[in-house]
Amino acid sequence: MNTLTYGAAAKLKAESHLADFPALLDNTLIRNGIMQSRHFKTIASYWDNLDVALVGIGSPAIRDGANWHAFYGSEESDDLNARQVAGDICSRFYNIDGALVETAMSEKTLSIEMAKLKQARYSVGIAMGEEKYAGILGALNGHYINCLVTNRETAESLLK
Repeated sequence: MNTLTYGAAAKLKAESHLADFPALLDNTLIRNGIMQSRHFKTIASYWDNLDVALVGIGSPAIRDGANWHAFYGSEESDDLNARQVAGDICSRFYNIDGALVETAMSEKTLSIEMAKLKQARYSVGIAMGEEKYAGILGALNGHYINCLVTNRETAESLLK
């Protein structure tokens, strides 16, 4: 996502900023410490004035994938399934209706709050594939994205 964002910003003569910290920390003490850093405060200040946000849409349906396990272990994945999580944006989880789902990870998550994401003029979700269907639908139902970049097959599934 960072490469895509940097490339788009360069072509549009816009600014892009890397949030150079993990989205999910080991504990709240580390999270709160990072939140006090100058770098985090600078990044967080940009969240108040977003014009365009490019976000990926995650899905527990890909829980067997290496990327999913790099972020969330088996115990966390089981908890997400038990809570009927449909997807995530920036490690903020929601159900298929778009309602936010609080988990044990929520207080250790360091990313934009969904309420701030909704304030962006354009919040562009990027996802495709059958396994992302519920995550995309939840993101649309929750109004977390107002633009979607996907493939034809996924778009046709969403329109049915």
